Amino acid sequence: MHPNAIQRRGIPAAASRGKTVVSKPVAGSDLVQGVKQVCSQHRIRQATITTAIGKLVHAQRVYVVPDPQSAIGITPVEPTRIEGPLELVSGRGVLGEKRHKENQVFTCTLF
Repeated sequence: MHPNAIQRRGIPAAASRGKTVVSKPVAGSDLVQGVKQVCSQHRIRQATITTAIGKLVHAQRVYVVPDPQSAIGITPVEPTRIEGPLELVSGRGVLGEKRHKENQVFTCTLF
């Protein structure tokens, strides 16, 4: 199957042109895992998510607090789960590669 082909089940549909990738996750799928999967499929190691909108079944909120014991001075708190349905009005984010070649997604969203 061509890498730009749209597949309806199992993975998000995606199309790319140059360094721009547009993706629509499969309904009911995990958004972050979908972003990671698209990036893996297109061999993307760093990315900027410029726009995200849609409906969510639930969301998790994670933020950081100061931690002098941490190597970077902060530590994340336990995720807070927010039950939906939720409307994702605006989302932006970045994706980067961790030390062990695993992608990490960071987002800023407005519900």
